[in-house]
This record gives sequence, structure tokens and C-alpha cells, in this order.
Amino acid sequence: TDTPFPPTTPTNLTPTVPTEVTPQLFPSMAPSQPAPGSSVTQAAALDRKMPVPEYLNPSPNPLTLPTKPSEVTLTGAQPLTLEQAIELAERNNRTIEQAKLQLEQSRAALREAQASNLPTLLLQGDLTRSKSADSELNVRQQRENLERDLASDDLTTRLTAQNQEAALRDNLRDADDARTRITTSLTLSYNLFTAGLRPNQIKAAERLLRISELEVDRVRALTRFNVSNEYYQLQDAEAQIEINAAAVRSSQSNLRDTEAQFQAGLGTKFDVLRVKVQLANNEQQLSTAIANREIQRRRLAQRLSLPESVIVVPADQPEPAGNWPISLEKTIILAYKNRAELEQQLVQREVSEARRKIALSALGPTVSLIAQANFLEAFEDSVSVSSGYSIGAQAQWQLFDGGTAQAQAAQQTKNKELAESRFAEQREAIRFEVEQAYATLISNGKSIETTRQAIVQAEEALRLAVLRFQAGVGTQTERIDAEADLTRSRGNFTSAVIGYNQALAQLRRSVSNLPTDLSQINRITAK
Repeated sequence: TDTPFPPTTPTNLTPTVPTEVTPQLFPSMAPSQPAPGSSVTQAAALDRKMPVPEYLNPSPNPLTLPTKPSEVTLTGAQPLTLEQAIELAERNNRTIEQAKLQLEQSRAALREAQASNLPTLLLQGDLTRSKSADSELNVRQQRENLERDLASDDLTTRLTAQNQEAALRDNLRDADDARTRITTSLTLSYNLFTAGLRPNQIKAAERLLRISELEVDRVRALTRFNVSNEYYQLQDAEAQIEINAAAVRSSQSNLRDTEAQFQAGLGTKFDVLRVKVQLANNEQQLSTAIANREIQRRRLAQRLSLPESVIVVPADQPEPAGNWPISLEKTIILAYKNRAELEQQLVQREVSEARRKIALSALGPTVSLIAQANFLEAFEDSVSVSSGYSIGAQAQWQLFDGGTAQAQAAQQTKNKELAESRFAEQREAIRFEVEQAYATLISNGKSIETTRQAIVQAEEALRLAVLRFQAGVGTQTERIDAEADLTRSRGNFTSAVIGYNQALAQLRRSVSNLPTDLSQINRITAK
């Protein structure tokens, strides 16, 4: 069963100065114990192999709209590893969901096109009940003529009228009665020849289905990259809070020492004011860092389609996520080979070519076969159901359409050329992405060790500056400068690590069909 996510207290959402610094981030900064209630403590309790809890899934009803403040109030913070965040995005991301729905649409469109390979069978029936006004009027006129003949003085005319009187009564009775009929027809038709319309419609639908499949792959790869990038940005935001919190604590300690020296007559009011200004600046930077963290949390929660009341905290600490064992040239070739965007443009060329042939098919002949059976039942007579049939073929050839078909074909030819141009444009963009990420990866990889050493040196410089200041042989300016150098070194280290990981994620995105496990990539490139 799923365990409830750990609740957060209001202090987790308000700008406060953390009491401890996360130990895994900076060299020589590790306190003896992590802060109670911090994201580090939450992450330590998280089983990294545990599947993503079901309560992180969004509402199954996409039309749900909260109407109460309590429904959108943040009530919990869920620690997630990067792998769990990617898994959650694969499951719940709205863009992936929409791409899959469009794929189902394309499959239905293909089934619609393939249905034209089969004949159509139409059953039609009519039930009518009628009474003819013309027949009734004709009989009445005959009756008036008969009555006139019966009253005639001519014996022959009267005898003839008497002989016709019985038949006239039967006709009048038939005219007064309504007639009921059932007519049924069964029609079988098949387009025997369509001048290329049918096969090209099916081909276009098949290639559009392939484009939709590639779009799902593209969206999934892009979503994995976006989740990784935003996860690293959230790590950076968390680290900036720790950096600025450490700077605030250092300024607070400096202020206490400066005020003590001022009260002892060893310092000046100017020194106290400078330290207070430095403390105020550090507190302002900390407040900005906290606000940025909340923004990054909400951005990642939106990407993962989390419930309204849950936010994410990173369970992973900022550290290099691995290496890239493939050369730049091989990476470019792999990107050309695997990127869905390039294949999409090639398939789009085929779609345009099929549509060009569809347009030209309007100028060709068509042949259709038609077979029909008819059935008639009249309830007023004693005759059983009567039937009939017809079999035939119909040929049609539009000799001139005013140039419509040729114009439509010309449009598809230009669409084909556009796809070729977009292919070249996309190829150039992919190469730039790879080269940019590769250069950034190398640069930040070198900067990680450089900035790591810079932190150690800045910490030692600050320690000496504090001792010199407390001994009265150093100046306040030296201590302030040393604190600023340490803060800057810590920020540079974090930026190098985050930038390295983002560049690595970009390279993995560039060769999107490759596995994300670098050990598998090593095996692939070794073949």
C-alpha cells in the first residue's frame, strides 16, 4: 500500500534562514547532522528503488476544476529521484497524453482509408400507404355518366349502362380503399478502378500514422529532457538557498564580532555599518533564492501533472551524473541517425507525393460495379412478393476540370520541397545542439574540479581573515572580501555541476533513441 507523503510545515514555504547546510553539496561544508525536516532528511528516508506512489497521479477526470482554496493548498512535499520524476512524466505528462491520442486518431484514419478496399452493401426499404385522388375523381365522373345513361330515353343506351353498373361499383370501391406497399432494395457496389485514388489515400494514411508514431517518440524524448533540465534547475535553486543561507550566517557571525570590537573600542561605527549592509544584501539574496525555489518546484510539478496539493523536492544531491564516452563526431552521426524530427520530414515528403497523385487521379477514369436486387409486396392483392434485379458497370472520366487538379498537385509538389528544406534546417539545428552541449559538457567538466579547489582555498582564506581580524592585524574589508569570495566559489561550483548535468541531458536528448543508461551506451559504441 502507498504510504502518505510527508507533510510540510508552513515554515517550508516562507523565507526563513536554514539552520544547517546540506552536507553533500560543498567540500568542507558538511555539518555533523542534516537539519531536521529538511529535504535531505526526507530524501534519506526515501527508498530510491521504490516505485512512484499512486497518489502522485492526477485526477482521472481532466475536466476537474477546484472551486475551494483548500483544494489548491499545498499540503505535502514529495521527494523524488530524477529517475522517478522521469517515470512519473512518462505516465502523466499532458503533452505525451495528447501525442498518444493523436496517434490513435491516425490509426482510425488509416482504417477509414483501408475500408475503401472493400465493397459497400446498402439495404434500403420503403413502406407507403396511398390513396389516389385522380382515380377517385375519374370513377365519380364515370358514375355520373352512367346515371345519365340509365335515365336516357334510348333503350340501347340504358341496357349498356346497366351492363357497366356492376363494374363501376367495383372501381368505386377500389378508389375508396387505400393501398399499402413495401419496397425493398439491396445494392452492392465496388469501385473497381480509381485511377490511383484509393492506393494513394491508403499510402498517405499509413505515412501520417508513421509521423504520429515518430511524434510520440519525439515528445517522450523532449519530455524526458525537460524533466531532467527542470529537475537540475530545482537542485540549483535548493543549492542557492544553502549558499545564501551560509552567507547570511557568516555575515551574522561577522556582525557579532564587529559589534564586540566596536564596544571594546577596537572597531569603528563604519565597520559595523558595512557588515550590516552586507547582511542585508545576503538576506535579500536568500529571499530571492527561496522565491525562485518555489517557482522551480511548481514548474516541475506542472511538468509531472501532479495533484494540486503536492510539490516536489529533489531526493538527489547535485553531483555529476556520469560521463559521455562518445566522440563529438560519433555523437553527431548518432543524432542524425536516431532523431525522430529528421525521419518525420522524410515521411512528410512521401505524404506530399501521395497527395499529389491523389489530386491527379481526378483527371483519370473510374470504373464501378453495381448489383441491385428489388422486392415489392402489395397487401391489397393476392399476389406474393415480386422481385427483380439489375447488374451493371459505370465508367466515368472527367476530361476537363478547369485546371483544379493540376493546381492541387502543384501545391503538394511545393509541400514536398518544403519538407526537404525543413529536413536540412533540422539537420543543421541538431548539429548545433550537439556541438553546443558537447562544448558545455567539456567546459563544465573542467570547471567542477577547479571550483571545488576554489571552495577549499576560499574557506581557508576566510578562516585566516577571521583570525587576522580577531587578532587586530586584519581589516574588516579583508573579511568581507573573503566571505564574498567563498559565496561566489560555492555558486560557481553549483553552476558547474548543474551546467554539466544539463549538457549531459542535452546530449542524451540529441541521440534520443539511445538508452539513458551510460553503461548501455558504452556497449553500443564498443560494437
